[in-house]
Amino acid sequence: MQSNGFVKGLVTGVTAGIVISTVINPLDSSDVRRINKGANKAFTTIGSIMDGVINTFK
Repeated sequence: MQSNGFVKGLVTGVTAGIVISTVINPLDSSDVRRINKGANKAFTTIGSIMDGVINTFK
């Protein structure tokens, strides 16, 4: 089956693209703050969902 090779190639291409774009245009402090803020919101949302699921089964 060729889908396994396709997925590996896709992941390798995305990883290489991220590395190249980071080398060409490094992150500055405002980008880092924006990424951290987004990550914090994501984890807060995931925590809220998990609390709701746990409370549903109590």
